[in-house]
Amino acid sequence: MNLQLVELLTLLSKQPDATAMATRAARWAAEALDAETAAVVRAGVVLAGVGVRTGANPLVGEVLAAAGRPEPLDLPELPRAFVAAAPVTDRGPQPTQLVLARAEEPFEVEERLLLVGTGRLLGQALQSARALSDEREHRRRSEALATEREQLLGTLREREQLLSSLLDLQQAVARRRPVEEVLDLLAARARGVLEGDAVVVVLEDPLHPEALRVVARDDRPGALPCAAALAHARAALAPAGPGRGIHPGCVWHVAPVRAQGRVVGGVVLLDPTGRTEGREHLLGAFAEHASTALNDEYTSTSLRASYYDQLTRLPNRTLFLDRLAQGTGGTGGTGTQGTGAQSGDPGEGGLALLYVDLDGFKAINDRHGHQVGDLVLAAAAARLQTALRTQDTAARLGGDEFAVLLHDVTPEQAVAIARRLQDQLAEPVLHEGTALRVGASIGVAVVGHEGTTPASLVPDADAAMYTVKGAARGPEADGVGLFHAELHRARTARLRLEADLARAVETDEFVLHYQPVVDLEGRPLGCEALLRWQHPEDGLLYPDRFVGVAERSGAIARIGALVLRQACRQVARWRREGLTVDVAVNLSGAQLRPALLGEVRAALAEADLPATALTCEVTETVLVTEAHAIAVLADLRALGVRVAVDDFGTGYSSLAALRRLPVDVLKIDRSFVAALDQPGDAAIVEAVLRLAQALDLDVVAEGVETEFEARVLRELGCPTGQGYRWARPLPAEDFRAWWAARVGTGALV
Repeated sequence: MNLQLVELLTLLSKQPDATAMATRAARWAAEALDAETAAVVRAGVVLAGVGVRTGANPLVGEVLAAAGRPEPLDLPELPRAFVAAAPVTDRGPQPTQLVLARAEEPFEVEERLLLVGTGRLLGQALQSARALSDEREHRRRSEALATEREQLLGTLREREQLLSSLLDLQQAVARRRPVEEVLDLLAARARGVLEGDAVVVVLEDPLHPEALRVVARDDRPGALPCAAALAHARAALAPAGPGRGIHPGCVWHVAPVRAQGRVVGGVVLLDPTGRTEGREHLLGAFAEHASTALNDEYTSTSLRASYYDQLTRLPNRTLFLDRLAQGTGGTGGTGTQGTGAQSGDPGEGGLALLYVDLDGFKAINDRHGHQVGDLVLAAAAARLQTALRTQDTAARLGGDEFAVLLHDVTPEQAVAIARRLQDQLAEPVLHEGTALRVGASIGVAVVGHEGTTPASLVPDADAAMYTVKGAARGPEADGVGLFHAELHRARTARLRLEADLARAVETDEFVLHYQPVVDLEGRPLGCEALLRWQHPEDGLLYPDRFVGVAERSGAIARIGALVLRQACRQVARWRREGLTVDVAVNLSGAQLRPALLGEVRAALAEADLPATALTCEVTETVLVTEAHAIAVLADLRALGVRVAVDDFGTGYSSLAALRRLPVDVLKIDRSFVAALDQPGDAAIVEAVLRLAQALDLDVVAEGVETEFEARVLRELGCPTGQGYRWARPLPAEDFRAWWAARVGTGALV
């Protein structure tokens, strides 16, 4: 009997709910005791059974009364039935019983005991099922309550964030902060509260009331171009204009900003979610605060003053370009004005522009901090103003770039003034006993000289400055360049190259060649992915033709991301084919931003490539000059990616700095390898190898071209190298064949 009850317990434990348990127990009891009918009943209701319908049954009371009697009971379809019953101890609200009936044969004592055991087990199972059901219901209610509480907390947090943001804006206005700060704060807080892709404040231009301008913005890069914001604002602020509309991929909303009783601009929200509920109301609250700021007398005055750079008090780019437009518009296209020059007769000169870029400012800013950098910028601005005539205009264009507009000067006079300004800027700035020195690269363009027109004045001066900035600064170089026609041709070629680069990114014209990395015996270990551009007209271009332009135009970050994904996909493909290849990819300084970690993760995941198969290479100079690079590279190493210092020995790393840098590999620059026949250079390579050994770093010698170089490197203890001695950079298919030929076809799957 005990074995039978164990079997029943196992069956009941597998049932999903109480009804299934009761049905299973009734069926089991009927089979075990050879009964035609079995039922679980409570208060005259059949809960489950075999050979009987569930629900209310008028015979239940009569059957229960006959349980245990020696004489049989006649039941429908079951004459002369003997009845046995046992309590089901489930501690329910009403007593429950398990009832069996069979024809002709009374129940023996042992059978009645088995029935009692069955009732007890069923009761225990029903209690467990009820407890589990209660627990599940309690958990469901708890989760629902937690969800409601979380929603309530979210609503309270949103309201608190809104109230906090509006309070900050009110305090900024009350404390008479400059209007630029108020509107910048408003854009940032509005985007945070509204969770939009961008928030832009658009206002009338005080110099040109018929035009609108973007005065503050808080967005993700590329989220809402200024032109799009202005278009939305114009549409919404027109009489009876719409307050919302569709932007590609999102919905835009505009709330009007008023000053002195009329609409003067708007706050534009680009909402990628497409939600509308509550958006207009919240955006309107921020627009009201913008209106309050503009109606304040002090901030209204500050808005007019917003055309001046707050640090240097020079005209900013907006005001400078406006004055330039006025000046060139009054020259009749010649740029001449009869204001007189420092030398020469009045009226013989033209309009000139000096484009000034400070040399060495970034190093001071990084080394001494932004406050000292601001001190240097303010000093440079003061010297520019002091050295100029009253009719000339100096402006800060942004960062460490300035511009000077000269009236009525010849090209020679403009160059002379530029050199005088350069001498003034070269004087040291004293700070706490330290002499801080910057130089200046100055580009000069004069309307009417070498094809310069009023419209091309700024780009011509910028091109001349760019040429000076990029030239070697020898002892005879003066850092002043006068625009000439050849620069125009060079700029045209550069602009064409920039346009071609933008197209190449979209049309996937970049390809990778792979140069093997080997041990010094020539056994393949990995490769370095090297960028090439398959130009549709100019053929295969090497990086020296286009990387500099890509860095200046800002395209290098997108190109770098393409290289990263393409290299990971190719190496993953080789690995699936049986080639155990690791790959090194070069990173530019522009890529060393926090977003790089996500790009690397995505590239590895897309290719299904382990992080340990990827090495990211950066130049020694980038490591030293880009202050944020170390943190980004440390994050990459934490991901499992290796980091290599390229061209090691050509930069400025000290031993103390190298110990702190997050690197795994040193790559010895080709210039040292090529001079291994010189004792001094061989000693440098040996010192680098010892340094790497002491710091537990790997070493790769770059540009190994001869067996002599490979032999000397082996003797010095260099473990790995790459160069023409073993292979040039190869297209993917050629690299695969090269690798297979050296590891043997047996290594391939």
